[in-house]
Amino acid sequence: MGPRLLILVPLLISLVIARRSLEKALLNVYLPVLLCFPVYEFLKLPNLPFLTFSETAVLPIGILLIVRKRREWRFTRMDFWMLLFGISSCATYFLHVPNPTVGTYNLISWLLMFFFPYAIGKLLIEQDDLRTKVMKRFVILLAFVALGCVFEYRMGVDPFHDFWHRLIPPEGPVSGLDHTQVEQVRWGFTRAAGPYAGSEAAGMVYIFGMIFAYALYKNQQWERKFRWKFHPFQQGTLLLLITTIGLFVTQARGAYLGVALGYVIARIASAKNIKKASIYTALFLEFVAVPSYKALSSYASVSSSSVDDDRGDAVYRAIMIQNYLPVMEAGGPFGWVEFPVIDGQTSIDNEYLFVGLTQGYVGAIAFSLLIVESFLAVFRSLRRTQNQEDIVFIFCVAGGIAGMALCIGTVFVSSPVSELLFLLIGWSQSVRCTETSEQQLAPVASSGVFQYRRVFT
Repeated sequence: MGPRLLILVPLLISLVIARRSLEKALLNVYLPVLLCFPVYEFLKLPNLPFLTFSETAVLPIGILLIVRKRREWRFTRMDFWMLLFGISSCATYFLHVPNPTVGTYNLISWLLMFFFPYAIGKLLIEQDDLRTKVMKRFVILLAFVALGCVFEYRMGVDPFHDFWHRLIPPEGPVSGLDHTQVEQVRWGFTRAAGPYAGSEAAGMVYIFGMIFAYALYKNQQWERKFRWKFHPFQQGTLLLLITTIGLFVTQARGAYLGVALGYVIARIASAKNIKKASIYTALFLEFVAVPSYKALSSYASVSSSSVDDDRGDAVYRAIMIQNYLPVMEAGGPFGWVEFPVIDGQTSIDNEYLFVGLTQGYVGAIAFSLLIVESFLAVFRSLRRTQNQEDIVFIFCVAGGIAGMALCIGTVFVSSPVSELLFLLIGWSQSVRCTETSEQQLAPVASSGVFQYRRVFT
């Protein structure tokens, strides 16, 4: 086991800090581990599933959060969809596998990867006034990751993977990624993956980074300058630029589309008439969606053996959907323990389809409703605010959810994207309205014993 015990270090640090402050544990342990530590290194302990750095980091936070704030939990329709999603994640194993251990492992994984991030978003961030701090920490960490991704993009070597491979050497076929893996190349450059499982996962992480960076930039919540002032950029502009570069070097086209959709929705907040801008945006997206769907269908309607790699990916996904929809229907309400492989297509590059195969149509419906419900929840919060900063944040969250909903239709979702998505889903329910500038600047009545009146003579 040896060096792999390092995976328990975040658990110990998180436990010590979370006992005093859940907020500091979130900002100083969970987010850095989630965004900067590898997702492909695992630790196997007796009677427990494989654990990653982020899963050990969230365990104390999640347990203490539920214990301390259980009375603040307000049950909503979203919680019911979350419960269904959790049941579907392990039901097929309990129903069809004699040994309940596998089902128990899946239930534990659901708690660590989905439920605890969801609870953090629902109970901690808005209630403890951490909105801006979480977004800033998120963007700064991804700016750091972007520097390594740029090196990987140009040099073809992932510095994160190289560092962790030296620190925790592989011990077997499930001990981590093979250091000799072939880097993916597109348009003549390496597709940057950073500390994540692949370039597609890295691109999806940067959807969140771009949305948060844009919200902070629009609300002018950064200091004007860094401590060093040899560049002409403001801090918010520079960090938005760095996260944009981080997204670009992943060369993840699904993430590009997700960010474009998220930006279109986020821009509504800048309009003078929000209602009209929302209607025009919806009409514009509908106008774009119909011809785009027809063009994509035509683009993916040829044989994958007669096209280049880029077009072959689209053809693969189109054939995959045709092949596996009947398999998903045959899996019933809770899916397959091991679904049959059709035409050698072992990679299910569509999260909705993958959930339908592994968790049945109960899981697929619950997952889809979670996304739809979170999208509606942030817009309901618009009724309770007139503060422009809140409006910008709400539309950015809506854009992030919509962008992710589009992107995961083209790729399988892995850690840390799953944790971030469910953190945002939980966050969408708890958006609180801050005071308007008029309220903040309102004079405070004097509490003195004597009151004086100014008289001009």
